[in-house]
Amino acid sequence: LNTPAFKQPLHYKMTDEGIEVSQGEDVQQLNWDSMHKAVSTSKSIILYTSRVSASIFPRKDLGDTTPKVIEMISTHMPPKKVKIRY
Repeated sequence: LNTPAFKQPLHYKMTDEGIEVSQGEDVQQLNWDSMHKAVSTSKSIILYTSRVSASIFPRKDLGDTTPKVIEMISTHMPPKKVKIRY
């Protein structure tokens, strides 16, 4: 893959306002109210940022922070949009 966007890692920071996504010098703020839904699989937490795009957080990468991530999502999104199981 020679796409520049894939050469640098993405960093995610969850706040009360939403999720801050940064890559190098670029920073984008995604507000909680603009999120479409959040779901889980046995291996990932998936946060749909639009009908066709999503951020996928592998549980193995989240490690000990998994419950905090689920709590942040559940606290800031309407219950009908969240289908996450521990």
